[in-house]
Amino acid sequence: MSAKKTMEKTLEAKTATLLKYMLDMELSSLKDRVDGDLVLFVGVDGRIFSGLLPDMMTPPQFYFFNLVKDMLPSICAQLRSENMRFSMEQYPEGVVLTSGVGKNAFIVLVKVGEDDVERGMAAIKEMLKVSQVVLHIFEQRPMTEASLSKLPDEVADELSGG
Repeated sequence: MSAKKTMEKTLEAKTATLLKYMLDMELSSLKDRVDGDLVLFVGVDGRIFSGLLPDMMTPPQFYFFNLVKDMLPSICAQLRSENMRFSMEQYPEGVVLTSGVGKNAFIVLVKVGEDDVERGMAAIKEMLKVSQVVLHIFEQRPMTEASLSKLPDEVADELSGG
């Protein structure tokens, strides 16, 4: 008889709690910096792992939340087939930004209302930076100086708290 091998598939509770806290902190920071209305962290299977939603949604926010939920299968399929890394969809009522976080997750940011081009570009730049930061956190990569030196400066600064 051969011995059965067992594999531990769960993280230590405090590690999972810490990861969740770091993820939520980064998503909250993104929402605040770009004046976003909704932020979701979603797996390519369509599960919403984390979300920052207002307590009371306005009709446009509710519209966009339902729009994003309806688009999830399409977004997931595009990310799974690696046909999309970043997407910006502009509507008269606002904008939806989607950015891949590795191969298995993505971030969706909704901004309600009209935005000028400069603020829109700043939101895109911030979204791409946060995607890299979240990937680093999500993959539990080391926070050593050697590891951070391989990243773009703004990503390394964000991770080091600078």
